[in-house]
Amino acid sequence: MPSGPDSPKPWAARAPDPYARVTISVRGRGGAAVTYSDDEREAVRVALEGCRAALTADGRPSGDSALAGALGYKTETVRKYMLGERMPPPRFVRSLSELAGVAPARVFAAIGWLPGSQAPTASPYDPPPELAAALRSIGSVEEYVRTLPPVRLPAPLRAAAALSADRGAAGRFTAGLTHLGSGRDHPLSTVLVGEFRLADGALALSRRQLAERALRADHPGAALPDVGPADGTDADGTHARVRAELRIVFSPALRGAGEYSWQGEPGTSLWAPAAARWPGHLLVQNVLTDLHRPALQPWQGTEQRPLVVVGAVWSAAHTAALIAEALGWEYVPVSSATVVDGGRVVPGDPPHRRSARLRGWAVIARHIDDRQRLRQPWPAVALVRPYVFAEDPHYGRVPLELLRRTPARVLYVRPSPRYLDWWAARRDLTAVAGTPGHVWRAGIDRALERVEETLAARRADLGPAAGRDLLLSLPDPPQPPCAADPRLPDRLVDDQFRCAWRALEWLDGVANRGWPSLLGELRPSHLAARADELRADLAARVIRTG
Repeated sequence: MPSGPDSPKPWAARAPDPYARVTISVRGRGGAAVTYSDDEREAVRVALEGCRAALTADGRPSGDSALAGALGYKTETVRKYMLGERMPPPRFVRSLSELAGVAPARVFAAIGWLPGSQAPTASPYDPPPELAAALRSIGSVEEYVRTLPPVRLPAPLRAAAALSADRGAAGRFTAGLTHLGSGRDHPLSTVLVGEFRLADGALALSRRQLAERALRADHPGAALPDVGPADGTDADGTHARVRAELRIVFSPALRGAGEYSWQGEPGTSLWAPAAARWPGHLLVQNVLTDLHRPALQPWQGTEQRPLVVVGAVWSAAHTAALIAEALGWEYVPVSSATVVDGGRVVPGDPPHRRSARLRGWAVIARHIDDRQRLRQPWPAVALVRPYVFAEDPHYGRVPLELLRRTPARVLYVRPSPRYLDWWAARRDLTAVAGTPGHVWRAGIDRALERVEETLAARRADLGPAAGRDLLLSLPDPPQPPCAADPRLPDRLVDDQFRCAWRALEWLDGVANRGWPSLLGELRPSHLAARADELRADLAARVIRTG
């Protein structure tokens, strides 16, 4: 291609306006810079932002970092392409279009690389003309789109919707949804279970058919999931092949769906009471604790700091989610998929490396530090599981030091021995091959000791500011919970309501001095609906303060 500022560009549909030229970092074969008009750069920006809007409308990660990871580019390069500061290569535009479900030819035509007559007709994924006009008229559309609260549907609902939209799989499978509740004094619907079964007469695909199905998948990067070797519990691999097909179908819909698990493998038994057919294919998610939720009209204190809750389902996971809901704060269940994109915490795809389980906590700790340094309040409750603080041969005490130094408030709820025994026994019922329950119990006991040692050192460091943290202890239940019941123990859920109420009383004292009582300004929530009951709940007195 000839070089120079006036060289023709074979992909351009029209000549640039000579009065509106600016030079950007694209060079021809001779090394000379190629120039593009403001109109050309704006056409690129609008077309690419239309693809981003399609991703956002679909509830999928659409920030620059997420796009960079999905498409294999550097984040800064993607940012410049999306802003029109650098002309993207056709391969980037094609990949982004396919990721967003938009016909690449329509994007090429919108940019001017194809005549409009060669563009296909509009599809349901293309932005309507009204949105395209808004993208052209709003200069800060990226920031605007980032502020829109995304729809957070639970993973089982997303999977059911994806199944009904897949013409190949919809006729092969049936779907059912069940929710499990717990709590006697303060009942709560906790777990949503999606069950997916082969329809009568349908057979599991062969390995070759699975490979073809993965290649035909309607999303970039589709790959054949590992169906695993045949063993005594799944002699011919039928169960594994059905699970592999479901994962192919559900993969796009479950991106950013929070934490969930597949249950129902042969040789396990815990989730059998929740299934119509066993063994089976159950997609399980705790809709209160495992789903990231944005802030909604957050409560403001006189000394607002985010709240870090160290706990799990068997100690404080529901406590954290109930507090966030009552305050209207962002709820962040920290995991290996937690990322910060453009100053906003978003659920991404879990990285496949050894440090994955520690990365999410490091990201959140850094984000808290940055917001505090910039004096930008972050109304959020971050739930950090105790296993993050287990001994690690590569990163040592780094996660504990991040906990010790964080400027956030910290809530820690010490579980009772009986709840730890119950969870260890429950783990043995959910996996054919895995860490035995007693081994897990020994490791988590050590992790809890490390957390408590760190919080003690943190209190010594803070001195007069030690009131920034709250330590509680769950009482032992009167009887050991039944490990074979997939529902959470009633007493555990009731006590986490009490812990959450105790934490709100504490926040009202340490972060609300001189203002109207926080307890009278709760957002519509489970705690607000039970405020009178919790004030009169005598059992709350057994929640011990550490």
